[in-house]
Amino acid sequence: MLHNQLPLVQLPNLVGSIVSTAYNFYIGLTVETLSAVVTSAAGVVTLTVEQDGGGNVTMLFDAGPIILVGAKTIALTLGSDISPQINFVYIRKATPAVLTKSTSGFPTTEEFIPIGEFLIPSAARVATYGTFKTHLHTDHIWNDTTEDGHLQEMNEWIRAQPATWSDGTLCTPTLDTGPSPDALTIAVAAGEVLQLHLHDFPAFDSSGGGTTNLTTFFTES
Repeated sequence: MLHNQLPLVQLPNLVGSIVSTAYNFYIGLTVETLSAVVTSAAGVVTLTVEQDGGGNVTMLFDAGPIILVGAKTIALTLGSDISPQINFVYIRKATPAVLTKSTSGFPTTEEFIPIGEFLIPSAARVATYGTFKTHLHTDHIWNDTTEDGHLQEMNEWIRAQPATWSDGTLCTPTLDTGPSPDALTIAVAAGEVLQLHLHDFPAFDSSGGGTTNLTTFFTES
């Protein structure tokens, strides 16, 4: 038996361990997409949370999925137009049938489903203009057959960011004042950069010919 092979009797335990560990990755997420809507009436600002389009929401905690049945509401803490109040709204594992709010932050010592951050001025201003800020934390695993899952959404966002330097790619500019106008060449050493995964960055030297594309700022001299 090779050193990296397990006896067959150990495989069920290994598979169970992998499945359990994989499930832990999703704790704090919902299966379905959430809808979180803020309204204002009669001096009260209310947040309503339910499945997008209506229906129940499957929440994932360490003990297993828990169903949030129907729409849930909570009255948000009001601020004023010159001193708005931040509200952190979430669903606790200990009280999974209701929404919970805090004016200081999300929990740090328990499992929870984050709903979002809402910066609330006066009820009158919310009624006319909406909140000062609505930052939803509605992390769903999957929406429907028209979209990819949550992991693919994270990968898509990462790949949309500028590449991150990892190693090498030393840039060496060389200015030759002999000709008129001056001649500037750029040499970049080979290296490695991160997009999502680590990639080789090829070396290039503009003194050897070829085309280098630069951005021109027409409003600057």
